[in-house]
Amino acid sequence: MSLILAFNPGDDFYIDDERFVVASIISSTSFIIRRERDGAEFQVSDHGIGQEIIPGVFARAGLRGHGNLARIALTAPQSIKIATGKNYRTARQAD
Repeated sequence: MSLILAFNPGDDFYIDDERFVVASIISSTSFIIRRERDGAEFQVSDHGIGQEIIPGVFARAGLRGHGNLARIALTAPQSIKIATGKNYRTARQAD
């Protein structure tokens, strides 16, 4: 099962402690995400199983986004934590 999150360009999310940013939206079913650590960019679309962005974690375009909105479907093992940037930072401040 996939977790589907919606983002605007420039929004971020975390997979465990790895930060990703929505770099740009190409179309309602295609966009680019950038891994902060090394600047690697991944073009994500709604084709196939998705783009592997870290080992065992796949990203693909979710249901059609609207306008300047990317809907990302992330598939990962249950042991991997996924959070929006806002939720990740809030949780880190609480620690």
